[in-house]
Amino acid sequence: MAFKPSLKRKFVAEEAELNLLPILNMIVVLIPLLLTSAEWVKLGLLETRLPPQAAGGGGGMATEQEQPLPKLSLLVALDEGGTAVSIFGATSTTGEPGQYSYFPHTAAGEPDVAALNEELWRIRRDVVKPSVTGKEQATDASGNLRFNADGSPMMVDAYGFDDAETVIISAPNELPFQQLVKLLDASRRWKDPATSKIEKLFPTPLMGKVN
Repeated sequence: MAFKPSLKRKFVAEEAELNLLPILNMIVVLIPLLLTSAEWVKLGLLETRLPPQAAGGGGGMATEQEQPLPKLSLLVALDEGGTAVSIFGATSTTGEPGQYSYFPHTAAGEPDVAALNEELWRIRRDVVKPSVTGKEQATDASGNLRFNADGSPMMVDAYGFDDAETVIISAPNELPFQQLVKLLDASRRWKDPATSKIEKLFPTPLMGKVN
């Protein structure tokens, strides 16, 4: 008996296609909404270095060339009443005239950054600049020699102090960040009110705490 195929219609499954158009439309709408509602945080970068540790001494007699330079020991210390500025470790009861100054806070209770800026310029002008003995090749924080873009040595002033470009800033923990930024700015540069010329002060601030 011959096989007779069925006359019933065979069912053919159709492949369903996923409609991504509604999802893409939703993403297009959400992206601008998320960007406009996002909270952007502005970060400020301050170049500071920690106070260096005292190096352990080895044996032997140091030659005349190896004798360390004297330290300026410039310190800006804030307390609840004002700002003290000292050099050579001077205090309110010790040291020679001009080595210690104290500036009370302003009427708003903030550090007097204008008076601090003028005092740091006086120290730079009358104490640091006269100690320049010539030129020397600049070094980075690791002690490596620095060079210009053309390969020539980068020469800077050779000061008579080991820490001629350093200022130690001691501030209480509760000092607002914006006031700390103003102190750092006041310690780095001074602007001549007559000529608007910018003078470098102490570009390497060290954050520390005095015991």
